[in-house]
Amino acid sequence: MAVAHEVGASAADQGAPLHEVLDLVEQAYGGSPRHQVVRAASLAWSERVTEHAHGITCEDELTTLASPHHLRSRLGEIHREADMAGVRVADTHVLVGVKLVAGPGASSLERALHALEVAEVLREVFPGEETIARINERCFVVLVRRERADAMTLALVRLLVQRTSAGVPSPRLWVEELPGDYEDSVRVVAELST
Repeated sequence: MAVAHEVGASAADQGAPLHEVLDLVEQAYGGSPRHQVVRAASLAWSERVTEHAHGITCEDELTTLASPHHLRSRLGEIHREADMAGVRVADTHVLVGVKLVAGPGASSLERALHALEVAEVLREVFPGEETIARINERCFVVLVRRERADAMTLALVRLLVQRTSAGVPSPRLWVEELPGDYEDSVRVVAELST
């Protein structure tokens, strides 16, 4: 039963559907597995899928900024709006990225506090319809209208974020152009999260 439990959990981690798990259990037992084995594999699979589903949220738990999942959803909306208007998404929106550089010997608590400070700065500078997301421990992205990513706004972000990072290297700040295709935009975000 322990093996069946592990098979069910790892199959869920790999995205295998339940019917495939049950087929594997059935094959392993020559077509007639014991009820307890089927139950163990099924419960492990469903528990793991439920854990994954609860892990998908619209907000980053630490900063309450948008999650990467929510950012991808917003990118889809932006691409659809651009398509309907007959314009290129790169002409209407960009991503403003902020990547923190961990100082030498920074503890996890210090990194978390720094992330909270950066989140607050981004909320102050972009208080409107922009989508502000934390896509990993060190990287923040703001999906913003192109005109809001002007030199003055970026200079303000740089100044305020540098004030939060006393004693640590200055964060990297940049503007990322959005590709014309939604899947390519999602790929850009995925690359930023690595």
